[in-house]
Amino acid sequence: MRFFTHISASVPIAIIMARALPTEISVPVIFGVVVGSISPDVDFPHGNTVASWGRKIARRAKRRSVIGLVFVAPALYVLGTLIIVWGWTLKAIVKILDLPHRGALHSPLLAILFILAGGVLSLLHPLFSVLVGIGIGWITHLLLDMMTPSGIAVGKWRISGPVVTGSLVDYAIGIVMLVFAAIGFVI
Repeated sequence: MRFFTHISASVPIAIIMARALPTEISVPVIFGVVVGSISPDVDFPHGNTVASWGRKIARRAKRRSVIGLVFVAPALYVLGTLIIVWGWTLKAIVKILDLPHRGALHSPLLAILFILAGGVLSLLHPLFSVLVGIGIGWITHLLLDMMTPSGIAVGKWRISGPVVTGSLVDYAIGIVMLVFAAIGFVI
């Protein structure tokens, strides 16, 4: 699946969680869901989509109006910088361990570990709930990748589907998920 589809599929889930959780937990969880939805592809050999997304946010934060510069830009810049650091950290782990694309980072076990660690650590401070969000976003990513011919390995089995990455169906899934997000946001 394309970057667009992974992000779009995470948005409705983030909206549902925002409505279900208390505010001090929902903001980090929403952020985590979106970041987690693209994180498994940091092992893709041709770039670091996570860090490039963070750079785009940080760059856009610098080009805002006076009101935006005072209130919005600093938050976006910090957000973008955190995403860049997250992407670089994951990419370093991939290089050090020499992980192939759709290898260890495409494991449901890793997503479960994020959720469990976030659940325990969020008892210490609500910001750690971002790890729960990353785990949930990670799962949305894996579910979408299961729909492609390459699929993902789960234990001894490879689960795959017919949706070709970059096809019209790939983009249609992304658009449908954005429509669900819009409906969920309005309701």
